[in-house]
Amino acid sequence: MCREISNLLTVLFVLFNMLLSGCAVTTVISSIQNESSSLDRSTSRSSSQVIAGEQHAEIRLVNSEDSSPDEEFTADEAMATDDMSTADESESTTEEGDEVASDDNGEEEEEEEPTGLLQFIPHTNGPLTAKSTYTGEVYTNTRGGVNTNGATRYRGNLDLIINGDLEELVGLNGTSFFVYGGDVHGQGLSNRDVGDWQIISDIDPFPYVSVTQLHEYWLRQEFLDGDLYFKVGRQDANADFGFSDLAGDFINNSFVTIPTIPFPVWPAQSLGVSGFAALTDELTLGVGIYESNKLNGLWGDSVSDKQGQIALGHLEWKTQTGPNGQLPGTWRLGAWLDSGKWNEITTAPVSKVFGNNYGFWFSGDQLLFKEQYGTDDEQGLGVFCEIGWSPGDRNFLDQYYGAGVVYRGLLPGRDDDNCGVGLADVQFGRQTQERDGFIYETVVEVFYKAQVTENLVIQPDMQFIANPGGNGNDALVVGLRFELVL
Repeated sequence: MCREISNLLTVLFVLFNMLLSGCAVTTVISSIQNESSSLDRSTSRSSSQVIAGEQHAEIRLVNSEDSSPDEEFTADEAMATDDMSTADESESTTEEGDEVASDDNGEEEEEEEPTGLLQFIPHTNGPLTAKSTYTGEVYTNTRGGVNTNGATRYRGNLDLIINGDLEELVGLNGTSFFVYGGDVHGQGLSNRDVGDWQIISDIDPFPYVSVTQLHEYWLRQEFLDGDLYFKVGRQDANADFGFSDLAGDFINNSFVTIPTIPFPVWPAQSLGVSGFAALTDELTLGVGIYESNKLNGLWGDSVSDKQGQIALGHLEWKTQTGPNGQLPGTWRLGAWLDSGKWNEITTAPVSKVFGNNYGFWFSGDQLLFKEQYGTDDEQGLGVFCEIGWSPGDRNFLDQYYGAGVVYRGLLPGRDDDNCGVGLADVQFGRQTQERDGFIYETVVEVFYKAQVTENLVIQPDMQFIANPGGNGNDALVVGLRFELVL
């Protein structure tokens, strides 16, 4: 595995340098945290964030390209932290060229390039940008679950991303592209030690053990100064649908990806088309159609698990409350329809086959308090909530409820740190309860995310899982994650 990772890095870094030497370009591989998605849970994402989306994704705090183009103070601007591992956050639009500043003598000075551990590799130089992020974590099951003997596992995830501005490269007005590959390796606790359904980590690629592939590749075309845009290609649907902005720093997969939606997410992204239109300064409509339930092979090849497509749509409403409208909120109401074949969940000897699947979701984010009003300071308290529903006669999960509180800059002198407490609860459908005896699973997570340096984040995390898997022994897991910008 180490040799595979080394070879992958070598090939990609050589490619970056060839691109840079061949034309005036910028490289940037930005981070993705949509990391986890589980195909079973799609029944849930998951496992990207395996969906994350999960992740993402990245993920997931919305990035600038996925937000409505209004200039107002938004919830993600006020509370979102720098999420260095999510695809969704990684999918931001590239900067147009190098910015130039003037010194006191009127002479022009080029803005400094972004820093990273691998500074010998160019990161910016034109219409291409590149960035890489490595996320590692170690978790221990201290009690309950399936097993506590030797239940300490390490998992790592490498994200490599390239964004490109095709308007600067070849003159295509308003067109950009996004390419994302990576490698996830190691072992997680959920499958063998805890037995939980919601998946402890959003970089656990359940049901896979490890994945090395080209995750995403898509084009984005903007119209009307960005008020209308489309994305075409292999995508992570969770980067645009079924997420809460302020839940993006939680590690448990359900916070990042609403688990009642069977959409294509990391590492099971699929081909699709999505479009977003700013109806007003406050309202944005988003619609996407993707190949449904994909089982993916190396470098993006895929085979269909269930035939059909999944269509998702949401209406996003941004609000401004508090003193001078400085407490932003974002509210999303969405629905999905899958045209594939879904087996009935029943105790009867013969089951029906449904010709579709469907569901609804809601998410809300609200900043409640700012430490310094009248400034761009992002320190303060925010809350979020998530709700998901799907019919229990063809889905293991029919209800999901998530909520949490996050605070940026809680400790004096630690203005960029984030901490949070959240609860995620899934209810199994009546048919699953009757057939399998699974009732519910509830997760309570507490984390503190510390920005140690410009390139390093460390995040202690603790999760209590009540009734893991729907009928298991309550478990307590503790872990430590780090995110490193290369």
